[in-house]
Amino acid sequence: MLADNFFLKLITISFILIIIFLFIPQFTLAKDDPPNLKNINGKLIEVGGELDYSEEAQKEYAVAKAVGHWVNIFTSFVGVILFLFIIYGGSLWMTAGGNEEQITKAKGILKNAIIALVIILGAWMLTSALIFFLAFGAES
Repeated sequence: MLADNFFLKLITISFILIIIFLFIPQFTLAKDDPPNLKNINGKLIEVGGELDYSEEAQKEYAVAKAVGHWVNIFTSFVGVILFLFIIYGGSLWMTAGGNEEQITKAKGILKNAIIALVIILGAWMLTSALIFFLAFGAES
């Protein structure tokens, strides 16, 4: 009974904190008067022209953008799968009830999922840097 009340209070407080943290930025970022959008667009076009963001320059980077897009999709997909493995391993451990064989299996799943996550994050960082330097390295 006492554990149920504590768990209910914990869920309620967590829900309230999540709602507060989600909505506080909305209040702090709100402004009454919108900026002059023509002036901003003009400045952006001016800066973009100086940095050579023309259509011809953008076509040169299209392949790098496409490869980067697919790398991000793939790593996101693998990250979701690894997240599910971590959830599965954690739930297996929590429901083991003292069964050493199940705990060992859960520890193995968690260890392998975390190692795979580190490898995937490293590969993503490496490919992102490589794509960036292949696309933009000649100019910098």
